[in-house]
Amino acid sequence: MEELVNHVTKKVEENKSQRRADKSKAYQLGIDLYESTKDYINSLQANADFSDKKVINTCDNLAKEILQCAVDYFKTTYRTSNDARDKSLKLIRYAAHIPSSTSTKHRIDDNVQGIEDWTFNSMADEDEQSIYNFDKIRLQTAFSFMTCDGNIDQNEVALIKGMANDKKFFGDIDIDTELDFLVEIINQKGIGYLKDYFKVLKNATIDKDQEIQLIEIAINILNADGFLDYNETKFFRIFRTLLEVSDEEMKAALPNIPEDFLEDDIFTNSYLETLFDDYFENIEMPVFDKLEVQTDADFISPTIYSRDK
Repeated sequence: MEELVNHVTKKVEENKSQRRADKSKAYQLGIDLYESTKDYINSLQANADFSDKKVINTCDNLAKEILQCAVDYFKTTYRTSNDARDKSLKLIRYAAHIPSSTSTKHRIDDNVQGIEDWTFNSMADEDEQSIYNFDKIRLQTAFSFMTCDGNIDQNEVALIKGMANDKKFFGDIDIDTELDFLVEIINQKGIGYLKDYFKVLKNATIDKDQEIQLIEIAINILNADGFLDYNETKFFRIFRTLLEVSDEEMKAALPNIPEDFLEDDIFTNSYLETLFDDYFENIEMPVFDKLEVQTDADFISPTIYSRDK
């Protein structure tokens, strides 16, 4: 029995020294330690007296060392490795199989929870980064202004596709797939989709140059069908209140901007609430057809388009 205890103790000390020297190798060290000692641990479990403190301490120290390999590996690689979580949890499961003290068992449970919490928070951060990606905000802006009057016009679709394919305005995407996906979402959420868009816009960190880009997209979409109705005007005014850029800065960047799109109201909190409620209580969102059934027509100048309609 003494030989088994000494062998495991030696392996643990050797491993500890190597792990501290290079924590990036902690996963493989933990695996090797487990593989080189598991038969000895099985023998101890089968034959040893677990009232013997030396046996208890030996198993406990092995479990703690394998656990520490998992912790060190995760801390060293979680930012750069896609499998840091899975590998670390694998080591922790090995540690959990080894007889250990109550405090070590609690440490094992705590670190499993810690890794799972970190993974959840990391995924949430990635989702948030995706939501607030400016290419996605530009596409959401175009789509929201296309649908805010409860109608999708062919010329609006053609304009958005041109922005995507010719100017890569929305990043490297398949615009047909993206638009059909957004149609599915707005059909599910109704006006809730437009409310979500305003939430994204309110919480996103964008500069004034980016705000100007969104304003230009919004105006071009609203004008694309050659007709501006009151619901579209109200929607733009809500949109406008969420931006920091001034009228003067808008005019400087977009000298041909129509006066209809400039501020002409005092935006008090009560006014904004009324404006928001007025739009969302009076707009009815239909179920839109998939855009794939529409023809891939070229964009036509709004002046010509409205005359030909």
